Amino acid sequence: MTPEELEVDYLLKGESGTGEFKRCGNQPDHDVFETICSFANRSGGNLFLGVSDDGAILGIPKTTLLAIQRNITNVVSNKNAFSAPPSLEFDPIDYGEKAVLRIWVPPSSAVHQYKGTIYDRIGDSDVRLTTD
Repeated sequence: MTPEELEVDYLLKGESGTGEFKRCGNQPDHDVFETICSFANRSGGNLFLGVSDDGAILGIPKTTLLAIQRNITNVVSNKNAFSAPPSLEFDPIDYGEKAVLRIWVPPSSAVHQYKGTIYDRIGDSDVRLTTD
């Protein structure tokens, strides 16, 4: 994906049922994994790391991209974190010294849990399900 496609197709439209923006430091926070889980349980979606909730590009240092991708892959593959590991595809988007990391989560026929909790995507929110 090009920076122009990101801006036109996602940033200008804002967060949605299939698009989410997250800040990201050196490693992703737990809410990244909640969103991955909710996308896999619903219609899939694109998660953009290095973007604020209002769509402003904050970027993440390019030197941390590989470590972030490895961390996400390790957590998603960890049976103590995810009951069924969802599929993921990573797509770094170049913004000079920094990048935005696009994570595509396709929909899945399995029910995914992150740390024993099922998350569903309703509107632009990750909702914790507490009953069947």
